Amino acid sequence: MLLNEFPDFAYFTLDDFDTLDMVRNDPSYIFTQHDFIIIDEAQKLPEIFSAIKLAIDKFKKKRVIISGSSNILLMKNITESLAGRALYFEMLPLTCGEIDGMIEPQNFFDLWNGDARIKNGETAETPSVIPLMLRGFMPHNVTTDDKSNVTLWMDGYRYYVEKACKMGL
Repeated sequence: MLLNEFPDFAYFTLDDFDTLDMVRNDPSYIFTQHDFIIIDEAQKLPEIFSAIKLAIDKFKKKRVIISGSSNILLMKNITESLAGRALYFEMLPLTCGEIDGMIEPQNFFDLWNGDARIKNGETAETPSVIPLMLRGFMPHNVTTDDKSNVTLWMDGYRYYVEKACKMGL
């Protein structure tokens, strides 16, 4: 999503071991080379947050998008909150409207008025959410026909939630 929405930003994922090692050895490298930066899976290198703070304070025109699969603000080993320098957004799973390609803001308000419409003007049927719930409302799971991939993803997600609960997150 970030690559799609911000094509002019340099993209670094800390899922990539080479990138992780490069940033761990010289966190300032990415900030001296680029003004618009995406750092994905930032929670994998907590010390990157101090480097981000220094870069933003030193170069006011730098723009850094930080993303990750964990709630970065709740992680115990991340001590830099970037207070006053950051905006936080939580990405939620897909909505039924997004899945059906109906992403106009008015659709939300029409639901409250009992006047939901589909594109050709007919009254929309209430979608069955059970198949979507079984796929976790996650983009890949909703769009794939391979049920074994959905099962693998859900098993991995269950493991992640169980681990987070044990850690008190």
